[in-house]
Amino acid sequence: MRIPFTGVLIGALSYLSAASASSSSKPQPQTTLTLWIPSTQQLPNPHVLPATTHATLTSLRATYNAPLTTSSAFAFRNVTPGSYLADVHCGTHVFAPLRVDVVPLSAGDKSAQGGEEAVVVKAWETYRGNDWDNKGAEVPRAGGEGGRFAVRVLGTKEYFTERGAFSIFGILKNPMILMGLVSMVLFLGVPKLVENSKSSLSSFPLPPYSILLLPVHKSCC
Repeated sequence: MRIPFTGVLIGALSYLSAASASSSSKPQPQTTLTLWIPSTQQLPNPHVLPATTHATLTSLRATYNAPLTTSSAFAFRNVTPGSYLADVHCGTHVFAPLRVDVVPLSAGDKSAQGGEEAVVVKAWETYRGNDWDNKGAEVPRAGGEGGRFAVRVLGTKEYFTERGAFSIFGILKNPMILMGLVSMVLFLGVPKLVENSKSSLSSFPLPPYSILLLPVHKSCC
């Protein structure tokens, strides 16, 4: 039985492509990233947060989601190298976002550090609308390289505006009310002042020498 040459050629090419793909697709290093919520003045007891509170790690190629644990932490497992935006989604409080960089280490860096971690993780505070390269203050990792990053609480969410109490001074401060009051004073007060000034002038008698100042009318002969 003869094997056609084209079949042999196709088999050899498929074997070479599979070998090259297996050699090039090396497994990426992975790590576990943990965020936690400390007790602060804005949030003295993190355990009062609702059960729907969760955190996300977002990049252009991957997205991770972690629920809130009983220890007020978020654990992201099997995180691959990349630059991520860490956000805490909560219905009652607002948290500052973080920029998290997971950078793989080379063999020389591993031997220099003397650890088994294949990646190094760093975090910085970031702000909405800023350039991605504009990093804020670096967030220290509590507990060393295997520790966790703290998430800062900005405050509580306000869904309703508090209605102010009724005040008569607040009404008087209205520009339309002030214009109406000024117009009323001008239309009612000024005529009264003019009338009072005329009556006061007519009550005074003329001095004797004022007769000389009166105009003289000549009568025709």
